Amino acid sequence: MSDSKQHAAASADGSRHGTIERFAIKLGDLAVLAFPLAFLLTIWEIVARVFFNSPTVWTLEVALLISGIAYILIGPQTTALDSHIRMDVVSSLLSDSAHRVLQWVGVIASISFGVVITYSGWRLAAPLLDGLERTGSVLNSPAPSIIKILIPVAGVLWILIEVRRSLALWRRPKTCRTDA
Repeated sequence: MSDSKQHAAASADGSRHGTIERFAIKLGDLAVLAFPLAFLLTIWEIVARVFFNSPTVWTLEVALLISGIAYILIGPQTTALDSHIRMDVVSSLLSDSAHRVLQWVGVIASISFGVVITYSGWRLAAPLLDGLERTGSVLNSPAPSIIKILIPVAGVLWILIEVRRSLALWRRPKTCRTDA
């Protein structure tokens, strides 16, 4: 069975995923619905502008907000599903011990990335404790605040997923070649 089929089978029954991963996967599944909604909003804006000569002041801002939210929340889902792009051809040529070292390098790099995202996101979000930032447009939505708050939240979720993955990697027998 190919890796993708094994992954799909493991994902279907949840046996490979803990609570944090299942939460990130469900959150990503909900977030991905934003893209068709953003598409429909954009179509509506075109129809309103071209056919009714009545452009809206809110569709672009809302479409950008929901797309941004989806983009941020899909990162932890991708990590939970272990569906990042990787070089399996190179990995398959390596010995078990070299493969394990590369897995550890990947986990450490991913945790480091999560820490940087969380820290940088917190630096953006912390000033919001004094008041929400708004777009300044006609709609004047709190879209920048929502995005800035979600960045460190997604970063923490990413870190938790990778810490759990590192614990699973630690407990795995040294000769096991599964990716989790």
